[in-house]
Amino acid sequence: MVYVAQGSIDAYVEYGLHCWDIAAAAMILKEAGGTLIDPTGKPFNLMGRTVLCAGTPSLAKELSSALTHVEMETEGDAIQED
Repeated sequence: MVYVAQGSIDAYVEYGLHCWDIAAAAMILKEAGGTLIDPTGKPFNLMGRTVLCAGTPSLAKELSSALTHVEMETEGDAIQED
């Protein structure tokens, strides 16, 4: 994500992350003017465990439409039983 923020790569997508894996990088990307969305095209949700970031909104939307998506359980939705 930081490589996108600095302009070294055009886009990045990943599924199965946790909020602590991407919180700082998401802030850096947003401050650098990058686009951050859910890979399905929905608004980015820090607790959603998925991320698609790109240098421009149009590239993010194009990549989102080209991907096959994986449904992830939102962070905190899983209840552990003893």
